[in-house]
Amino acid sequence: MSENLTRQRLIALESCLNVRDVGGYPTEDGRQTRWDTVIRADNLDKLPPSGQEKLLELGIRTIIDLRSPGETMRYRNVFATSRRVNYLNLPLIKDEETEQVHLSSTRAGIYKAILDQCRSGFEAVFTALARPETFPVVLHCAAGKDRTGLVIALLLSLARVRPEVIAQDYALSQDCLAERIAIWRAEALLAGQDVALFERDVNAAPENMLETLHYLQEQHDGPQAYLQSCGLTVARLETLKACLID
Repeated sequence: MSENLTRQRLIALESCLNVRDVGGYPTEDGRQTRWDTVIRADNLDKLPPSGQEKLLELGIRTIIDLRSPGETMRYRNVFATSRRVNYLNLPLIKDEETEQVHLSSTRAGIYKAILDQCRSGFEAVFTALARPETFPVVLHCAAGKDRTGLVIALLLSLARVRPEVIAQDYALSQDCLAERIAIWRAEALLAGQDVALFERDVNAAPENMLETLHYLQEQHDGPQAYLQSCGLTVARLETLKACLID
């Protein structure tokens, strides 16, 4: 991924570190994902009015918040009551699923468990995405790395972006969040937290996503079949693909 292209997709917003456009990625049939259509982000709870305006100037119609109800109450999205966008809180992982999906000692293992156990969450998110009026959309969670990363990976995979490119996009979170991760690491050490567990949770190596996408293909027959198993129809998925690709 070229440095100029990386700069182009980064969106600088005060109080946010991981806001990126996922347009411009080449697809296997020679096209590319649409710019100004899908924005991935970290938490928007501290986004000031100037940053809110900057997002709205991009034509954003929908904010999809993938966090749990407890997270949204504690760190309220600034668009939660907005009349200018459609705010949807669609938790990817339900509270009762949280402990079970985090049992693995690796990040890729956690992602595989989420794919296996959180189909209802993916159904809700992708049903919302399979409507043309949803776009342009911002998808976000807390850090914009894991839950957001999985949804974006499925979207790009559905659009037939190569796994290596999807993994590179995922890994950009490591660079974007580096400053914040350093602070979290210092706090974790001071608090005597399990260092191995901490490093598992902040890891955004491309290998995590490559392993997850391989699992998606081998165990679930790829993104189309997986999303159909979640309850999405072929017609909805075709509508979604048309929205994603130039």
